[in-house]
Amino acid sequence: MKSCISKWALKHNYETRSSQRLNFFRSDCISQSPKAPVNDNALQKTDEDDDRMSTIFAQIAIMNDKIEEKFSGLENQLSDIIAQTENDILNLKSNLVETTKKLEDANSHIEQMKIKEEKLINDNRGMYFQMSSMATRENEIKELSSQIHQHLDVIMKKNQLH
Repeated sequence: MKSCISKWALKHNYETRSSQRLNFFRSDCISQSPKAPVNDNALQKTDEDDDRMSTIFAQIAIMNDKIEEKFSGLENQLSDIIAQTENDILNLKSNLVETTKKLEDANSHIEQMKIKEEKLINDNRGMYFQMSSMATRENEIKELSSQIHQHLDVIMKKNQLH
């Protein structure tokens, strides 16, 4: 009987609905069953077995339909999740490109600011050296001024004496 079920399952791939499956199965398997000797008790037992098998296969077919419905729903959900994930990935890629561009712009600005800072530092050094040089000159001028005043004082004293 199992081989008959397997043949039937392979032949029909469970694509037809419950009642169609059950009717075909019964007719297909009965036509392939070896002929039993005619015996009323055996026929009655065969009818009972057929009824039980029919009930079992009807339940299997109904359960299979329910499983197919659930899998169909799950497939739809999975498809939606995959589509949303793909959309999220595209958005993330777009955001990554924008963020990378902004970082490159920020790095460029930082480099420009470093160049300006270095120029200011060099300008400040130059101004410091100029101021230092001017202070040295100022000290020299004060020294010369002091010497001139001393000479003038000497000259004025000489003039007063004469």
